[in-house]
Amino acid sequence: MKKSNLIFMATSMLLIFSACAMEAPAARAADNGLAQAEFIASDESSEQLGYGGAAIASGHRTDISQPVTPDIPSENIRKIIRDASLEIETKDANDLYLSLVSYCKGLGGHEFSSETQNLDDYSVINATLKVPPESLDTFIAYAGENGNIVNLKTNSKDVTDEYYDTRTRLETKRKSLEQYYKLLANADNVDEILAIQITIDKIIEEIEAAEGRVRLLDSLVDMATVNLYIRQENDTVKINKDIDWNALSFEDMRYFIRNGFAAVINSIVSVIQWIIVAVAVSSPVWALAGIVLLIVFKIIKRNRVKKADKASKHPQPVEEENKNK
Repeated sequence: MKKSNLIFMATSMLLIFSACAMEAPAARAADNGLAQAEFIASDESSEQLGYGGAAIASGHRTDISQPVTPDIPSENIRKIIRDASLEIETKDANDLYLSLVSYCKGLGGHEFSSETQNLDDYSVINATLKVPPESLDTFIAYAGENGNIVNLKTNSKDVTDEYYDTRTRLETKRKSLEQYYKLLANADNVDEILAIQITIDKIIEEIEAAEGRVRLLDSLVDMATVNLYIRQENDTVKINKDIDWNALSFEDMRYFIRNGFAAVINSIVSVIQWIIVAVAVSSPVWALAGIVLLIVFKIIKRNRVKKADKASKHPQPVEEENKNK
């Protein structure tokens, strides 16, 4: 009997140890998978991308915004941003601007923004146009034929490396996001779900920013930017090289004298009016002061009368008066 009990206990202990041995590698594998995914995300998150996608609701995946370009070509096409700034002088700024906008649309471009200042006899126009990059030189030549280009500045910027690097990192982020969704589906407790969800939200923000950056670069590469500043030849801001003699006429002198005399008279009248206003406003104070002075004068006068009466009733001897003198 004792022997059978020992055998049963030994068998039970062997089964327990074997179960623990099988569970430990599985737990370690799950922990390693979670740690590896977190390392990938933290490594990717350390890169500053610029981007945008979709939100996560209730711990489940929602569709990410449509990828900018899912496949990256094996041979990179050069990405060049072109822009130009033109300062043009013309006889009629409005007519020239309308002509340039019409020509720009004919090339496949469009008007982006404009600001017009119409003063007495001249106009100033600030505008931004978008034209296809291959037609930029043609547009500049047309502007020079129809107006006097006072200042011209062109610029080209190669963004090829930035463009394809951003798209490559964007694809890496999407793949990392897929791995985290798998981890989220297999999470066992609330702490793991919250940790994975925070990382997923962060990756989605980076994807959205990267997609936005790619779209911006595409728009700048696809259309060149033209900044226009158009002014008329009679612009008063323009400095004339020749200085003409311009003395005042007698009519101008009479005008300035008459206006100056009127201004002086108006000033004097204004001062007098304000003095009257001040006196009227302070009249209660003056009235009170007059009453006080009147009372004081009456008291002084009464005292003098009393002294005179007293002196008449009790006259001093002549000798005493002489001595006093």
